[in-house]
Amino acid sequence: MGTTGERAALAASAAELTERIRRVTDRPVLLGFGISTPDQAREARRHADGVVVGAAVMRRVLDGAGPEDLRAFLATLRQALDQECDRPR
Repeated sequence: MGTTGERAALAASAAELTERIRRVTDRPVLLGFGISTPDQAREARRHADGVVVGAAVMRRVLDGAGPEDLRAFLATLRQALDQECDRPR
């Protein structure tokens, strides 16, 4: 699928890919290509059942973020996901 890691925007192929996966499984579909901001997490959640965030967390750790910094960052992602889940579909 290409290089993983943070991106400026969600991959254009994300929506199409999740739809292709849904056609062949009844399992939850998670999306985790370059998600590094609350807006990207929210957009990914519109297409998938959940999101995976790795590189954005690790970058913060490598830049010296402590547990409270990580908690605050993850809270912004969680809030964005909760807002998206509360929206009518």
